[in-house]
Amino acid sequence: HWDHFQPRAILDLAERIAGGLDVYGNELIGRSLAFAVANEWDAEAGRFRAVERRVPYRFHLLELGVPTEVGDFLVTPMHGHHKIDKSHMIMDELAFNFIIERAGRTLFYGLDSSTMLPATLESLRKYHADLAILDATFGDLDIDPLSTGHHNFDMLVRTIDELREIGFLSAETRLIGSHISVGHVAPHDDIAADTLVRCGFELAYDGMRVSL
Repeated sequence: HWDHFQPRAILDLAERIAGGLDVYGNELIGRSLAFAVANEWDAEAGRFRAVERRVPYRFHLLELGVPTEVGDFLVTPMHGHHKIDKSHMIMDELAFNFIIERAGRTLFYGLDSSTMLPATLESLRKYHADLAILDATFGDLDIDPLSTGHHNFDMLVRTIDELREIGFLSAETRLIGSHISVGHVAPHDDIAADTLVRCGFELAYDGMRVSL
């Protein structure tokens, strides 16, 4: 979605970086970037018009469950549960979460995602996470699972329990809840200690650094 993916901003960035930019994503990401290179919207005419723009970016296709080397990291996309029209069974987008491996350590990056999809849960059985960064968007707000692609704290606790049941998480795994909505959740310093005791995960904050 546009709040995470801005083709024009990415292309502008690529033009400012010496040697260009490597972009990794699914097929829609690649198609959108290619479209943004070749077209622009003419608001006055009310239509698209072709443009000639040479942008130094290199697109690398990521596929679900397929490990890809990115520098000295091994990145494996997992299917995130974000924009899915559950009433009509339409995937509005293919959202990725990521297994990121390096030097014998494994990170799970699972933001913008709600309860685990069955296939994703099955895929995670073969991994063990040293660190898991998980979506905790809505805090203690009561939300409808039908209409959301995020967790509140109670939903996240249940997801953590599921991930422990399959062996993906253990007592040694560091758990961090992130993607916190400042419009729905109290300030970090007011709730972080209570959340850790009550829910079992840390809350992320701006500028947080984590070492493995």
